[in-house]
Amino acid sequence: MHGCPHGWLIDVSDACPDSPPAPAVGRDPALGGLGLHLVARLAAAVGWAADGGRKHVWAAVLPAV
Repeated sequence: MHGCPHGWLIDVSDACPDSPPAPAVGRDPALGGLGLHLVARLAAAVGWAADGGRKHVWAAVLPAV
């Protein structure tokens, strides 16, 4: 996570560059997998890219006003 006066850039990666990120649907919350749902509600912008055999999912979060 990188902070600056305008907010934060969060970057999470995994070793599955060929599969796009997909929110968990119908999963028991105790099993996790809710990060994409949280980011969708909190972030000003989101995206993902494959790079060097890894998938990077990023989110830009603005400070509370």
